[in-house]
Amino acid sequence: MTRLLIWFLVFPRLARWALYLAAWTGLLVTAIAAAPVTTVTVTGLLIAWGWGWPPVRLRRAAAWSLPMTATWLTVTAITTHSLSAVLAAPFTGWAGSWHAFSYGATTTAFVLAAPLRGPGVTRQAVLDATDYLCAAIEIIDSRIADWKITLADTIADNASSAGVVLGTRRVPPRGLDLAVLVGRTLVGGQVAERGLGSAVLGHPADAVAWLANVLGERGVTLKAGHVVLPGAFARAVDVRPGDRITADIDEIGTAEVEFT
Repeated sequence: MTRLLIWFLVFPRLARWALYLAAWTGLLVTAIAAAPVTTVTVTGLLIAWGWGWPPVRLRRAAAWSLPMTATWLTVTAITTHSLSAVLAAPFTGWAGSWHAFSYGATTTAFVLAAPLRGPGVTRQAVLDATDYLCAAIEIIDSRIADWKITLADTIADNASSAGVVLGTRRVPPRGLDLAVLVGRTLVGGQVAERGLGSAVLGHPADAVAWLANVLGERGVTLKAGHVVLPGAFARAVDVRPGDRITADIDEIGTAEVEFT
């Protein structure tokens, strides 16, 4: 009888503590998985606190950031069907918004079959004008030692574009949702970076459309046969002599280069 009484007294408390622990663990995992978002949120809260926001208002602002982060990760899970893509999405999304001054980056190349001239070029117009897609490695390097460059140096150095390696498999864009394809950069056969096509302005074809429209304002046309790189799926990786770099993009194929 005594044991039963103790059980009824202790179990509800243990259950509450287990629920609290699970809830806080879930919040912690979400915060770590969305580290860039969390960093921005914490920074914003510190600034707001410095401006004199009351604690209640700060807690309310922090609470509102959690559903948005959870929704973003849920959509990523639905579209990619990959836990690793969900965990990597905040980092790749954040990294994809920065120009990575490094040496190798995975992207998809658009090879045009018809000219594109803005204004008015749309995503669909880009896809219709594309002959085929292939995996590509953008090689980024500079003639200036130690990357001590200014904007003028970057322009004079062809935007640090040292070259590109194209894969041999040619894939028509029809029927492909490029935004949800996963691109991986492998160094020596090991995945070093990965990201979604949506890291490129939401959709790689949107980046090509943007380029065609901006060039059109300056009287320049993207012509049939041109190879257009819309941008990297993820952060570029540093390479050293002897490294073998592979770009691997779902449903499109691979490209590979070895540095000597």
